[in-house]
Amino acid sequence: MIKNNPFHFLLFIISPLLLAHLPEKSKPTWKQYYRCGIVNNVSSFGVSNYARLKRTTQTNYHDIRFFGNFFENNTNLVLRQKSSRKLLSLDKFYSFNTLLLEKNTLSDIHIRYHSNQGFGLFVKDMDIIDLNIELGIAFDNSDYLNTQKKTSYFKAGSFIDVKLSPAKLKFELEYFKQVQIELEKDNLSRINFLGEFIIPLKKNISLTLGLINQSYSENIFKHENNLIFANFSFSKHLGWEF
Repeated sequence: MIKNNPFHFLLFIISPLLLAHLPEKSKPTWKQYYRCGIVNNVSSFGVSNYARLKRTTQTNYHDIRFFGNFFENNTNLVLRQKSSRKLLSLDKFYSFNTLLLEKNTLSDIHIRYHSNQGFGLFVKDMDIIDLNIELGIAFDNSDYLNTQKKTSYFKAGSFIDVKLSPAKLKFELEYFKQVQIELEKDNLSRINFLGEFIIPLKKNISLTLGLINQSYSENIFKHENNLIFANFSFSKHLGWEF
């Protein structure tokens, strides 16, 4: 049996992004993002950072992100790759696929491997508000290095961007409902919430204030699950054409 290796996972999620240069009708746009600042969990302060690389065309979207929150005695690390593609002439609908690797000692997660896929709908795509919803299936392995046991879920998500000119609000809400639960203590159904308020400071530089909350069904939105952060952010388009 081949042993689980985090390097294999990393190679697997980066490959679609770097090799996503099949002939397309529209010229691709690449953009990079970086953040660094502070984060708070209850009474503990730490260092927060973030890096992102995004490639988009008229029909395709590829994105890889790294979230890192470092406290004196805990860490919260997330590496996520997501891709989506509009469905032929139905340009309000798209299919998506997400892969994620997570380590979160705040929630006693050693290494979690997670995957979800499904279909999404652009409900609003306007100058002021962009809103889309997603439905799909998901599975994960909450102890990726030590066990092969997988858990299955139904997934529902809602994503909204509000342009306040020049500031911007961003909200992401995802719900994962475990399909089969043998014991209540094994219930891994959960809600992931992200809220951000982005304030431009100068060209390519902004201040991002945000809240992250990951809660299981028995302790939804408890204060202890909050990660509150303040980051200086840098973003810039890249001239890549592949």
